[in-house]
Amino acid sequence: MPRFDRFDLITIIAIAALVSAAIFIGVTDTTSSVAVAAKKAAAAPMDPGLSQKVESARLLLESGQPREAIDGLKAVEAAAPAYPEPHALLGLSYSKTMDYTLAVREFRLALSIDPSYADSKSPKFIGKRIKTAVKEARRAGASAAALNDIQYIDRMLAGGCE
Repeated sequence: MPRFDRFDLITIIAIAALVSAAIFIGVTDTTSSVAVAAKKAAAAPMDPGLSQKVESARLLLESGQPREAIDGLKAVEAAAPAYPEPHALLGLSYSKTMDYTLAVREFRLALSIDPSYADSKSPKFIGKRIKTAVKEARRAGASAAALNDIQYIDRMLAGGCE
């Protein structure tokens, strides 16, 4: 029976560590190519017609009409998925309608495009509202996909990497 010397054992451990790291990175890298493309596209200004729809949805949300805001924002999101603001407003709207699983999904999309929504020094900061939606989604027994979104959001709110 062949004996392993110290070098062989170290080599086996190193290979196992590299394989484990590769698997971990593959499993935890949930940023899709769509989100990467969205970040690049978000630098361009939004179409004025869509900007107007976003603003009217914001006013509907502020006036206590989240369901109407959702209808308008879905149309904007379909036309311009690369912009974070419709996702953030959809997250806020879904939170108001107590659909926390969808709220968490939209917040995750907004954060993946523009992390400043989690930055307390940013004027876009909505971290407290996001935390509330996450807490309620956990309480409601979030699905596996929602838990994945929650983990991503938790890392972003804690100042972690994307």
